[in-house]
Amino acid sequence: MRVHLHALTRWRIRRLFSSGLEPGAYGHLLREVDGCPRCAALYSRLDSLQSALCGPSDGPSPFALDRVQAAIFQRVAPPAPRARPSWRWALAPAAACALAIAFLLFRPPSPSDSGLVVRGSGPAQSANVGIRMLRVLPSSLEESATVSLDDLVTFTYTNAAPGMAYLALFGVQEDGKVRWYYPGYEGTASIRVASDRVDEPLGDGIRIRVNHSPGWLRVSAVFSAQPIARERIEEAVRSLASQPSQLHDLAPLPLAGGDLLEHSLRVNVVSP
Repeated sequence: MRVHLHALTRWRIRRLFSSGLEPGAYGHLLREVDGCPRCAALYSRLDSLQSALCGPSDGPSPFALDRVQAAIFQRVAPPAPRARPSWRWALAPAAACALAIAFLLFRPPSPSDSGLVVRGSGPAQSANVGIRMLRVLPSSLEESATVSLDDLVTFTYTNAAPGMAYLALFGVQEDGKVRWYYPGYEGTASIRVASDRVDEPLGDGIRIRVNHSPGWLRVSAVFSAQPIARERIEEAVRSLASQPSQLHDLAPLPLAGGDLLEHSLRVNVVSP
């Protein structure tokens, strides 16, 4: 079961003010914010904070001007080199300000914080591709090595590997049956994803209670140059499930042929 997540909108807002968004994604975010008063309030609060820290006392920050300019250029003309605004001489202080905001919004976890048990599998142990599973809280997203049956989760993906245009994302538990996330159960093959993305939200919420049970959960992502049929992945899972320890230990799926990269992680599912 999937639901629309305003928490993802708020996550994109924080990402905008910490590391930025592409012009197209920025325009999409503004449309999302326009339909949600709570998201609009968060956007306004962070925009005011950025202006106070980084901008002139009587106007918007250089970052706000740059966002609007980039969005306008993207809508009216193909990307082209353009003159740098006069405020670029202040780039160093502005960059320091951006780092300060990023620290405030995304504090690195302390050693006592819980985190995902993430391991690379197969040929994809590089950082070029990957996924993260995040619990959806009332006003934020959180990584955790343990999720409850009552939890709502969502996923982000990183895809910096040349030619990887498709993604199949699914879970497997001890029974060896595939829990499909992307594509959903109505789909037949991998979904298309964007390239050159880091921590890109997939945009839906998935309720763990649906189709899951207490125990370990292997979550696997297969990135590929061409779409992979759902039946092919299910056959590979059945082959690996003949030795359940290999599923648990994140052994690579026996998917031969074609250009593909795999990344898997393991979490524990518990009763509420």
